[in-house]
Amino acid sequence: MLNKSVIGKLWVSIVLLVLVVLILLSFGLSSLLENFYYSQISADLINTGQELIEIIRAEDDPRDLTYELTLLGHFIDAHIIIVDKKGFVQACDAMLGLPTGYFFKSDELSKAFAGEIITKRGHHQHFDVPMLSVAIPEYIDGKVERILMMFKPVAPITNTINSMRWLIVYSAIIAVILATIISFFLSRTLSRPLLQMNEAANEMAKGNFDHKVTVQTNDEVGLLGASLNNLSEQLKNKINELSSEKAKLEKVLEKERAIEQMRRDFITNVSHELRTPLSLIQGYSEAIIDDIAHDKDEQNRYAKIIYKETARLKNMVSELFDISRLQTGNFTLAITMVDVGSLINSIKEKYETVVLNKGLGFETRIEDALPKINADYDRLQQVLINLLENALNHTAEGRIEIAAYVNNKQQICVEIADSGCGIPREDLELVWERFHKADKSRSRNKGGAGLGLAIVKSIIEAHGGNVWVRSQEGEGSVFGFCLPVNDNKAII
Repeated sequence: MLNKSVIGKLWVSIVLLVLVVLILLSFGLSSLLENFYYSQISADLINTGQELIEIIRAEDDPRDLTYELTLLGHFIDAHIIIVDKKGFVQACDAMLGLPTGYFFKSDELSKAFAGEIITKRGHHQHFDVPMLSVAIPEYIDGKVERILMMFKPVAPITNTINSMRWLIVYSAIIAVILATIISFFLSRTLSRPLLQMNEAANEMAKGNFDHKVTVQTNDEVGLLGASLNNLSEQLKNKINELSSEKAKLEKVLEKERAIEQMRRDFITNVSHELRTPLSLIQGYSEAIIDDIAHDKDEQNRYAKIIYKETARLKNMVSELFDISRLQTGNFTLAITMVDVGSLINSIKEKYETVVLNKGLGFETRIEDALPKINADYDRLQQVLINLLENALNHTAEGRIEIAAYVNNKQQICVEIADSGCGIPREDLELVWERFHKADKSRSRNKGGAGLGLAIVKSIIEAHGGNVWVRSQEGEGSVFGFCLPVNDNKAII
């Protein structure tokens, strides 16, 4: 589990980094310190040797020279030898014990007699332990006559360097412990928001987009948390939009199904409406042809029935033709200046007898100084007649009222209110559709094929206006429309 978690990976990475750095640092520092230490000791030996040359230069007695070399060698913890040009020992310290005249073999003597100061570290053939050796030429009258050689054991130096290396090892152990502690707390700080993000992602997968990540920093992890919160919010909004669109689509589909049902109902209604007058026309025509009528008056009665049913068929075909032209835009409005108040009074004069004969009250309320509008007079008259006949067909008692006024949007509005049976709430949005009948059971004598209100809507919208209806079942209805006063347009 350790290698799969962020904490474990971070701890391993930090510890490995610390170990690699400390190992490289250990080798580098030990090599650097070792070279520096040897170079310092070599420089000290060279300086000491040059001072010794000055001291022993005037000493000719070998015994005294040996004594001085022994004393000085003991003082600097080094072996001192003086060798002539032929390689024979002239004097050495008592600790080394080489006799005078002993041939001292060394590969560096030739270079030293050439005037070079030679330093060397390592094993020497005359010693059992590693030595740091220095060969210094002694000049007499400008010529190298003797070589002063000094040998210092390197064991103490090695011990010092080893102590330094152990110090680095101890430092590495402490660094690993500190790295472990730091990586633990650092990884906990990093992993906590990552765990929160994982939890938020799982919640989003379950459909819960309200779970948010707490963002406390402005670094990459904080930006990632903020991005995840933004993603959650965007997904929530998109899903809400899709749900809303789905609901709208379902409503549209439901409406389409309702319209399709209305079309089927229309076909049924039209078939019924056509069958009845055609049957009457056919029957009474055959009666006239077969001389079934007993006298002239009966023949005239048959002819009038045929004429009435023929007119009814003509009116139905005319409505179908009008609704087709209006809803496809294949017509032209004959725009003129229309006085809406005068038009309403004209309609009232035509229909007042019909309304009163049904036992209904008939009133008009027209606002004073009602402005004229640009409109098609005949089409606007058709709108008023259709709305008035719709009110007549659905009002058995009470009254019908026509009102005209200017609203706060500077539109002329006309309302036709009745006290009839009203419209069910579920049918209010469909009354303006073609083929729709709110009263599915009404007889053909009570209404047409359900095209009148659709024609009204198409004509008003062609004038740049809008239609509306208010109704409560059992309490009557108010149908109305509004037209702009100065912005009417014809559609071709």
